[in-house]
Amino acid sequence: MKKLFLTLTLACIGLSATAQKYTVQSIRERYNAVHEVMQQMTPDKDGETMLPKEYIDLDVYQNLPGTGGHNERIRLWYGYLEDGDDVIYPPRCLSFASSKYNYAAREFYEEYLYDQKGNLLFIYVKTPDVEGSNMYPYELRLWMDGKRLLRFNAKNHEGKDGYTGTKIPEQFQSEVDRVKDRGAQLLEMFKGLDKAVLL
Repeated sequence: MKKLFLTLTLACIGLSATAQKYTVQSIRERYNAVHEVMQQMTPDKDGETMLPKEYIDLDVYQNLPGTGGHNERIRLWYGYLEDGDDVIYPPRCLSFASSKYNYAAREFYEEYLYDQKGNLLFIYVKTPDVEGSNMYPYELRLWMDGKRLLRFNAKNHEGKDGYTGTKIPEQFQSEVDRVKDRGAQLLEMFKGLDKAVLL
């Protein structure tokens, strides 16, 4: 149990809890560490896991006017904050969130990585082709230190027409604003659900 707690605490607190200065490399390392823990909770072909499942899984089904059936699957992976040896259930923190959803037959996918204080460190967005619009299928990646943008990357699904830099091009600004808001909404959703779940 202590090993499980240590692993989940490490995933939540990150590789350097004292130094809150993030770099693109340290965010990538944190992303990989969180995914290692997530993989250990994912059942293999026999349904076995190396770690007990500890995440929130939400499915939303709606019938939207004009586009028909809409399904969104949200998964919130959490870890634990250190709170002393005598605490059986230490406070939880959101480590990672993913959302897969559709409008009509087009699928969208998003990922959000957080630090132990709830700051967004990384966002990944993959959008499909949207006919009749000026949007094209693209992947966006944003690395942030909680307050400022460290790097922005945009490319289409073929890896062409790419952009990497420390500024957000105007054509992506509204989408970046949307996904930052979405990351904040998912954090608030986690906090609400965490308070409502019985220990």
